[in-house]
Amino acid sequence: MRGVPISWSPAELAFIESRRTLPRLELLAAFEEEFGRGLTLKNLKALCERRGWRTGRTGYRWTAGHAFGTAKPQGSERFEGGGYVKIKVGGCYVLKHRWRWEELHGPVPAGCLLKCLDGNRLNTDPANWVPVPRAMIGRLAGNFGRRVAYDDAPGELKPTIMAVARLEHVIGKATRTQQIND
Repeated sequence: MRGVPISWSPAELAFIESRRTLPRLELLAAFEEEFGRGLTLKNLKALCERRGWRTGRTGYRWTAGHAFGTAKPQGSERFEGGGYVKIKVGGCYVLKHRWRWEELHGPVPAGCLLKCLDGNRLNTDPANWVPVPRAMIGRLAGNFGRRVAYDDAPGELKPTIMAVARLEHVIGKATRTQQIND
C-alpha cells in the first residue's frame, strides 16, 4: 500500500537539486537542518529518482555514451566480466566479437550464441567464433557428465568435443520430438 504523496515547496526542490551530488545521507541531514522537516531516506531517494538526479563522483545523470561525465569516443573498448571485450558502437557498448562476426556474416541465427573456437574470449577475430545453439552451451561447459569443458580442453581435442556436443544436441532434440509425437 502506498502512503500519502509528499508535497514539496519550490525552495525545497531547489535546495535538493543544487545538492544532488551529495551522498543521500548527507543530503538528508542538510535538508532536515535547513527546513526542520522530518523526511525519510526512502522519500528523498524516490524524489531524486523521479527527477533523474543521480549521485556519484560528478553528479551527472548517466546516459548512453556519457559515463561519469566523460564521453568515450566511438571504438573505445572495455573489458567485461567473464573475459569478453566490448566496443563502443553508436553510443553504447556491444560485444566486440559479436559485432565483428555480424559485420561479416549478418545477424547471429535465432536461438544461437557465438562460441570461441580457441577458448580465448579476447580473440575477436570472426574466424575464431562459430554460432552454436544455446542448448549446446551446457554440454560445452562440461555439464552432462563430461569430464572436460571445451574451453579447458587441449587444442587438439576441441574439434572432437564440439562434434560430440553437436551430435548429442541433435540426438536430444530428435528424442524430445519423438516423445512429444508419441
